[in-house]
Formats: sequence, structure tokens, C-alpha cells
Amino acid sequence: MACVMVLLMDSPALGLTGHVVLKLFDQRFASDARLWEKAGPWTLDIEEQYHQFIRDGGASEFLSQFKSDDNAIVEEEETDEVEREFAVPQKEASLHDYMQSLYRREVEVYNALQDRQGEDIPRI
Repeated sequence: MACVMVLLMDSPALGLTGHVVLKLFDQRFASDARLWEKAGPWTLDIEEQYHQFIRDGGASEFLSQFKSDDNAIVEEEETDEVEREFAVPQKEASLHDYMQSLYRREVEVYNALQDRQGEDIPRI
């Protein structure tokens, strides 16, 4: 889901030398998630609509309602997939929330495996 790049760092003063992995949990570049949500490719117009949605307070209201509705739908129809159609800014809010949840889960895993960082898994 996240975009991943390998970078070659050369900053001994910061203790950053050698290859590092950079992961971006950003809905603008999450191609698979954008396909699943039928969001289409990111554009500057989409970003402007999304930012206006945030400034107007619509994003937090939508996400609260979306999560509440999501819980109700899961309880009602556990096996049937429910298809909902959202406006562009709502899709962006949903994608952003999804990417943030992926990021939080990954950080939890790395924190739980902190003693193995730098040996078996990358160090954060």
C-alpha cells in the first residue's frame, strides 16, 4: 500500500549512512487503494477539493459518520460487500484515514519488535 523507495544516505553527522528504506503513507500515491476506492488518479484539483473539505469541517464530520456507518454495516451484513458512492473529497478523506491506519499499525509492529531493529528488521 505504501510507496517504498531505497535511498543512499551520506550524512555521518546525523548517523545516516548507507541504504535506507523510505515508506510514504500518502493517499495521493497509493495506486492500489485508489483503484479499490474508485478514486482515480490524484490531481491538483482533487487535492484542492479535499483541502476545502477539511477547512469547512466536512472531513472530520464525514469520517465520524463513515466509521459509525461502517460498524453498523458490518453488524448487519457480515458476508455481503456493501458498495457506497462518495464524492471526491469524501473519497480522499477515506483514503487518508485508511493510509493513517496502515501507518499506525506498522509503527506498532516496529515498536513491538524494537529489540530486533537493525538486526533482522530495519531500524526506525
